[in-house]
Amino acid sequence: MANSVLLHRVKNTIVSYGFVIIFILVFIVYSVSADSFFTLKNVMNMLHSAVPLMVISCGIGMVIISGQIDISVGSIAFLTNSIGTVLMVKAGFPIALCFLITLFCGMLLGALNGFFTVVLRVSPLIVTLGTLISFRGIALQITNSQVIGLPESLRAFGNLRTGIIFIDIIFCLVVLLIFHIIHIKRPYGRFVTAIGNDSGIAEKLGIHVNLVKFSVFIISGTLAALGGFFSMTQVGAINPLLGSGAEFSGIAAVIIGGISLFGGEGNILPGIFFGVLLLIVIETGLNQIGVSPYAYPFVRGGIIFIAMYADSLRVKARERKS
Repeated sequence: MANSVLLHRVKNTIVSYGFVIIFILVFIVYSVSADSFFTLKNVMNMLHSAVPLMVISCGIGMVIISGQIDISVGSIAFLTNSIGTVLMVKAGFPIALCFLITLFCGMLLGALNGFFTVVLRVSPLIVTLGTLISFRGIALQITNSQVIGLPESLRAFGNLRTGIIFIDIIFCLVVLLIFHIIHIKRPYGRFVTAIGNDSGIAEKLGIHVNLVKFSVFIISGTLAALGGFFSMTQVGAINPLLGSGAEFSGIAAVIIGGISLFGGEGNILPGIFFGVLLLIVIETGLNQIGVSPYAYPFVRGGIIFIAMYADSLRVKARERKS
């Protein structure tokens, strides 16, 4: 009897905190295998490279908590920043204005996803699959599938530091903290969770379900644009690969961080932070120990599968308790 209880507790711990355990184990293995891995410089570089995906994943997380899904975020990141870059470089618009236009375009594209999903009642998976393809096609047309360099001041911002910390890491943490507080402390965040648990009950409680569902797509689109901006400035140019695969890496990071793909469960912090960082740590470690880059997609796919399986275990455990 005692052994059965102990095994049950161990299983619950692994299901609930598995990503933290994996993160620690992976970090230890790479620290031993690669001399340059466990250094302050490398840790800062990993956090720096994680910034775009963390910001994008924050928006994905809000959508998934509400019981929906958005796989168009990578294309939104590419299209919005393509518009901003072309206006900046070729039309001579001020950088600050182009940044605001980029975010505004993210809001509009997110609203378009929300319109098709909430108003026209099309499955969010179908809607965002369609916009994933069409938005990237429009962006490729705008940029003519070419790499467009950024002004020197903007390239400098992408790697700007205060001491040893990159500026964009600070901005990223602020974004995560703001949406964590909104989700945990504000009525809106509780509405999002309630809708993810059961939209029918949420509507009976007086929550404007359609309005909240619509709004999370706007949040997702805006944060996709912001994450794309950070990615673009780090590279120093807009390129046809910007945002490619961000949607699936973001979903994997969100689920690894404890947000259920079935909605209604999970938190922005610390989940998304460690979920994204785990993906970055694994790929950085693979690079430093000399694994072929062709193995990265296989590893990433395996992580996504494990994340999905762990999520299903969490859901089954929750159903047994209820």
